[in-house]
Amino acid sequence: MDIVGFERRVISYVIDAAIAFILSFVVYYYLSRAVDIEFFTMLIWMMIFEIIIFTIINTLLIWATNGVSLGQAIVRSRIKRFDNKRLTLKESFMRSALISIPLIVALNAIYMIAKHTEISIFDQLTNTKVVAIRS
Repeated sequence: MDIVGFERRVISYVIDAAIAFILSFVVYYYLSRAVDIEFFTMLIWMMIFEIIIFTIINTLLIWATNGVSLGQAIVRSRIKRFDNKRLTLKESFMRSALISIPLIVALNAIYMIAKHTEISIFDQLTNTKVVAIRS
């Protein structure tokens, strides 16, 4: 299987992050109606909610589908271990937790561009790769 390029990874991430952002906004909206919160505090809480929601949703999806998040399903890619065994819940959680933090994602993008590589830091930490799904 072919390793997925940088562009498809970015599109997949943006789709997953947008879904988490929308859900975090819904969570925040209902919580803010119960508690009076300042705007700056609201932004911090929304970022926290987004990280938590992103991590939970992606961990469960990647683990349950053996490597496919919603964004990856759309761009036709999946996460696979190098030894072709099923992804563990720990590997799914580690990838999702790291990818949920925008600063780490930005550093990873710089790393991938600077090194001209299709293997991300997340791949290296979890001994995985992102491959294209063929029809």
